[in-house]
Amino acid sequence: MPAWEQRKLGELTESYSGGTPAAGESEFYGGSIPFIRSAEIAAESTELFLTEKGYESSSARMVKPGDVLYALYGATSGEVAVSRQKGAINQAILAILPRDDCDARLNIRSF
Repeated sequence: MPAWEQRKLGELTESYSGGTPAAGESEFYGGSIPFIRSAEIAAESTELFLTEKGYESSSARMVKPGDVLYALYGATSGEVAVSRQKGAINQAILAILPRDDCDARLNIRSF
């Protein structure tokens, strides 16, 4: 069995967090884009949905099934999950996307 190679996470992944549209703007919510909050990082569905206008007006970012999600703060701070859905994330979530030669569980594939 080959020895483990020590690498910095940033060498193997890209990461980013999201954002939240203004809460008082009703035209930003109720659309078709799932809005993933930190308590929902391992869920198959969300309670809130954004409109295209809401998504575009914020710094929310999209994730897809298989992306690694990390809850940055709040009641779920430190929890990690592999996303089970496509949707937009808020600022309390860090998306960690493995490079093409790594899988979502961060096991190194053959180069």
